[in-house]
Amino acid sequence: MDYTVKKSKRKTYSISVGRDGTVEIKAPLRRSKTDIEKILKKYSPWIEKNIAKQSEKAKQGRKLTEEEIAGLKSKAKIVLAEKTRYYKKIIGVEPTGVKITSATTRWGSCSGTNSICYSYRVMLLSNRAQDYIVVHELCHILQKNHSPKFYREVAKILPDYKDRIKEIKNFSNFDLYG
Repeated sequence: MDYTVKKSKRKTYSISVGRDGTVEIKAPLRRSKTDIEKILKKYSPWIEKNIAKQSEKAKQGRKLTEEEIAGLKSKAKIVLAEKTRYYKKIIGVEPTGVKITSATTRWGSCSGTNSICYSYRVMLLSNRAQDYIVVHELCHILQKNHSPKFYREVAKILPDYKDRIKEIKNFSNFDLYG
């Protein structure tokens, strides 16, 4: 199995499978190649399962055209700004800005200065899932992490947030990254 290794000042290992099926392992600085290969062998069933899952997603997806992307960006500027205005009043927060991006690995983000970014790809999701993304990012103004306290804030607004997360994780109608 081909893989790349990134060593850093960390205490634990992390294995990820990219959308193209590439395997990356993040390892503590002082770990040997033998140690890394033992970890890969131990988790090989998980790795193989996720390589197959990525391959299946790639077959189901399709790339968006430039026109579709432009349309989604325009729609996102209107719809996500409106949803943000609505939910910020309910949550009682004020983002410093809202921006639409072409992010490929995340649906949204909240900076340390409370600026919210949404990927235009959020528009490919259902309204329920879009609402979750907006509430999630706005709740980061209150809690800058994913602690239980953060999810309690989300649950105050969307008690069914776990179902919405499942819906987002199962989303595979489009190639989100192409």
